[in-house]
Amino acid sequence: MAPGLRDLVKQEIRSVFTAVDRPIVVEHRPQVTLIVGVNGTGKTTTVGKLANLLKSQGRSPLGVRRRHLSRRGRRAAGNLVEARRA
Repeated sequence: MAPGLRDLVKQEIRSVFTAVDRPIVVEHRPQVTLIVGVNGTGKTTTVGKLANLLKSQGRSPLGVRRRHLSRRGRRAAGNLVEARRA
């Protein structure tokens, strides 16, 4: 059976990430990571796994889902991030 489009895309993505498979060192705090993707691609699962990894390293991850926050909610989230910097 010939590989489908999904398999070809997966293979291409893996080849890109394999080429740059090394730790990323971030010197500044807080470190901000933006996760984007279409529905059903595992964003929430990935964020959970990333948070668990960071906690195991003694860090304090904070997840914020910005899309559904009101203006007041975005301000509160920003204040929370600012408070964690201190």
